[in-house]
Amino acid sequence: MAADTRALVRVLSELSWTLRREGFAIAPSQAVDIARAVVLLGFERKSDIRDAMAAIVGVRPRERALFDTTFDAFFDAGSRLGLDERLVRAGATPEEREMIRSFLDVLADSHDDAALVALLEGGGELSRLLSAKGTRELVATADSSLRSGVVLHRVIERLGYKRAYDELTELKARISGAFGEDRAALLDAALREALARTQAELRAHVRSRAERAERRRVPTGLDDTPFEALDAAEVDEVRRAVRRLVERLRGRNEVRRRRARRGRIASGPTVRRAFRTLGVPVAPVFRARKLRKPRLVVLCDISESVRGAARFLLEFSYLAQSLFEDARSFVFVSELGETTRLFREKPIASALAEAFGGRVVSVASNSSYGRVLKSFVAAHLDAVDRRTTVVVLGDGRTNYLDDGAPELARIAGRARTVLWLCPEPRAAWAQGDSAMERYAKHCAAVLEVRSASELELALRRVVG
Repeated sequence: MAADTRALVRVLSELSWTLRREGFAIAPSQAVDIARAVVLLGFERKSDIRDAMAAIVGVRPRERALFDTTFDAFFDAGSRLGLDERLVRAGATPEEREMIRSFLDVLADSHDDAALVALLEGGGELSRLLSAKGTRELVATADSSLRSGVVLHRVIERLGYKRAYDELTELKARISGAFGEDRAALLDAALREALARTQAELRAHVRSRAERAERRRVPTGLDDTPFEALDAAEVDEVRRAVRRLVERLRGRNEVRRRRARRGRIASGPTVRRAFRTLGVPVAPVFRARKLRKPRLVVLCDISESVRGAARFLLEFSYLAQSLFEDARSFVFVSELGETTRLFREKPIASALAEAFGGRVVSVASNSSYGRVLKSFVAAHLDAVDRRTTVVVLGDGRTNYLDDGAPELARIAGRARTVLWLCPEPRAAWAQGDSAMERYAKHCAAVLEVRSASELELALRRVVG
């Protein structure tokens, strides 16, 4: 019975992580409700379980087809075997399994990411690797089918597959010394098959991410309408969308904080404790994490040519202050003015009216990026440190004046990351007085922000 319960928990955990990879939010409390539903319904009629999960998670009608496809593909892939089950199926003796687990425990203790263990287990363990910062951003660059192969290769390198295969070679030698070459070859084949299976999972995940990105680029109405073409009602709709996005991000951050307070499972100590009781019951050992909010600095051009995008970014900056430990905002045209205090003390409508009405900086002059960046470095560079995300919004049009690129380089040298949001298409960056190509050298990313859908993607990246 205990073994059946552990298998059920593992399958549901992997299914939940598979659905999360496709963009479905499944809270821990919902996962508990799903487990209760499965206990009541049984696994015989998977269509009933699928309907119950969709109801518990709150899948919207337009998402139902993707949900059903992901659910069915998970079970069509065959039996979801864990590493221990695969070793048993391969004929490994208890002594051989203990030796393999001891080897993996040592690796888990010596490598913070415990990559080999996660790559062998696949499923939820692989999803946890993919959700780690850095890897998540790398996968997000798979924005087309043409790029998916390149991104897959980079993700494979980042996750340590080469090191994993090298470690399996070392493990095979140890098994051979203890149990003979024939046993070593048999068990090595089972382990490499498990590693190849997770690589196939990874390939499918990157391909799915690229396909979703391509679908998002298909025009769907308001989301893809350029800012300058929006009428008053549509502007209000985009503003409401920005508010909804901030609320979703607040909810996500609250989930992260709860998880951080609990900590994450330390696989090595947990497995060692389980061995003492033969796994009944399993008592996880948690390693606490300290989750600190990031810092934000926004530099926003409010000249007429970029005012549509600027209004939405500043509205986001106002609403999202609670997501950051410290959020400072500045507006500029030819001069730089800080709006941080204004945003903290006044209602949003009044604050934005003052920012765009010339009360903070003159809006009647031409943009001077060089003067603005030099002013920021001279007066506010201490606001930037290794936890600060710096966001600049502007078209990079210098009016053939100094571009201030060296000052941007100084800012980038202190910041966690610099993101530039540009309302002009990439094809225009090398034309006329645009300095965007020079600015791009000092930015982690330059993102085109010409519509509501592009703005949402950019703001999600700002929050991370």
